[in-house]
Amino acid sequence: MYVKNKLPLYEGDGFIHAGPAACPADPRVPESLRDLERRARKLRGETIARLSAQAVAWVRRRLLYSRDAAIDEYLSHASSLADVERRLREIERNGSFLPG
Repeated sequence: MYVKNKLPLYEGDGFIHAGPAACPADPRVPESLRDLERRARKLRGETIARLSAQAVAWVRRRLLYSRDAAIDEYLSHASSLADVERRLREIERNGSFLPG
């Protein structure tokens, strides 16, 4: 065992003691810092809400506008039955379909 492990962390009994209790509203902190913290918390909440809404919208778009829906839309723009069949053959040959 090393010598440093034999020495107590605090002088006295060697137990770890709790630090002083933190005061929630320190009167020594200037009001401008409190206002800054309030604004930062408000902005953080707004940012989280905005990003969550964007994530939900993205998931909805991905679920609603799937590959099949894109193919259906592509085929719906055909001018005749022969054009539909040509488009279907084109999709089957390529193996992948990129809408647009």
